[in-house]
Amino acid sequence: SSCVLRDIPECAHHLRIRCDAGNIDPLSTGTTSSNLIHSDSHCPLESRSPSSGGTDFVVQLLVQRGSYESNSRKSSWRCSFIIHAQTGWTRQLYTKAREQRPLSLSTYALFEGPYQGNHSLDSYGTALLFAGSSGISHQLPFLTHLLSGHAAGTVATRRITLVWVIRDVEHLEWVRPIMDDILKLPSRKEVLTIKLFITRPNNPREIVSPSTTVQMYPGRPNVRLLTETAVKERVGAVCVTVCGPGSLADNVRTAVRDVQDVAVVDFIEEAFTW
Repeated sequence: SSCVLRDIPECAHHLRIRCDAGNIDPLSTGTTSSNLIHSDSHCPLESRSPSSGGTDFVVQLLVQRGSYESNSRKSSWRCSFIIHAQTGWTRQLYTKAREQRPLSLSTYALFEGPYQGNHSLDSYGTALLFAGSSGISHQLPFLTHLLSGHAAGTVATRRITLVWVIRDVEHLEWVRPIMDDILKLPSRKEVLTIKLFITRPNNPREIVSPSTTVQMYPGRPNVRLLTETAVKERVGAVCVTVCGPGSLADNVRTAVRDVQDVAVVDFIEEAFTW
């Protein structure tokens, strides 16, 4: 769904913007139906310009991946965006929210879509998902979909490994509510392994893995080794996806290319761009 911009259109959603560690703006807004949100979906977001005191809306096309949370008792849905402040409008948005007390900003926003992407992982027995920083917002909906599909017997998924690279342990707070829901899904322990790499920990000795299926490491991942291990221990067809900085995508692409003589491994790269 989309709307023509007015002063404050009736179809505008309330938008809450919160400042988190690492120049991140987690945005929460409402959506009309859970049936409209799929894994690999994206929503162009249109919000009031933070630098303007008037009611004019400025179209800001942020191709960010949305994750959704549900509350079955209220039958309400919330679409959450994770936006890493860079330059221009995203930096203005972050700065404006930082000026508030507490560190959050409430305004109105429109979002167009959600538009479903072109990729499905349903037919792969093994999925290796790499995420760098806010790129986790692309991978989380896949986890929810594949784990739910595994429990229902509607997907071929048998093994999922999520590799998330972040600078600080505090960045885990970006997605903690959604991740907590994922960790409660049926068969999660049998199917999903999460590997968290903290590149700039305050004290590397404090990085301790909470369980065998949720593992934490200081430093950067050995992308080649992780890819080779996933292929060696594969169940069925293999797909490797990545969403994050260009350097991470380059490393993953190279690693996938180097294992093509062992097995046929599909590669999907996603970037927040046009």
